Amino acid sequence: DYGQMSQVAAVASRLTEDKEEAQQFTDQAAKIYRLDNESDLVGTIAPGLEAIMAQFKLSVWELDDVVNAFAVATNQTKATSDEVMKAMSRSGSALAASGVQADEAVALNAIAIQSSGQSGEVIGNMFKTVAARVTLPSVVDSLVGKGIDVYETNDMGLKERRSLIDILKDTAKVANGSRTGEDEISKIMLDEGGGYHYSKVMS
Repeated sequence: DYGQMSQVAAVASRLTEDKEEAQQFTDQAAKIYRLDNESDLVGTIAPGLEAIMAQFKLSVWELDDVVNAFAVATNQTKATSDEVMKAMSRSGSALAASGVQADEAVALNAIAIQSSGQSGEVIGNMFKTVAARVTLPSVVDSLVGKGIDVYETNDMGLKERRSLIDILKDTAKVANGSRTGEDEISKIMLDEGGGYHYSKVMS
């Protein structure tokens, strides 16, 4: 409705003085809202989109991929755009710092919400924890011991952190490998997720 859209426009005008950019932001927020028409446009979607722009250093003209990711994520999973946005608001900065792109982060959060049945807040906090813990020296050593590399050497010969998505993919391969026992899997997952998040990372 008009009242909601004017509040979103107010968020947009905080971001930019350019009228076209403000309109673009408002349009993109409205697209996400219309995916399921259940989300809180003013309380969650608009401020969440503003946060994503800051977390992933995106301009309003780079939000198409993010909006498309929300469309795919909410279509392919039972996660609502509201829950995914709440997860993104909590995990976005940590995921961005872990080499994850904004559209990948949307997918990651949606899949985790779907597979765990947890809220967006809980999943967002879990990814924040995983992203932080995965670089702790003790965790790095433990993961490397299981054949999971956290760092790689780039073209310049410098050591850099691999994308969290690649680390998680490797973890899933090791966890699903027949030679790895349940206790070993739980050790890796506890290392990555911390005790509290264990069952959520397992899913």
